[in-house]
Amino acid sequence: MCAFKVGDIVKHKASFLKSIGWYTGVPRDGKVVKVSESVVSVMWAGEWKGPTNILPCNIMLASSPDYSGM
Repeated sequence: MCAFKVGDIVKHKASFLKSIGWYTGVPRDGKVVKVSESVVSVMWAGEWKGPTNILPCNIMLASSPDYSGM
């Protein structure tokens, strides 16, 4: 079962961003709009193209500190 629910504010994990080499232009926060068994749909702040599907292991709650990239 996924730890996220619709309405949660999330951010990318630093370890994920580092692993794909994404250092600039990263959306800061997003709102979970749909949760399924394998992916979470997130509407990122400033993105008007629609929600993006992302694996739950690559995001975390925006209010939590991120130590994953250390």
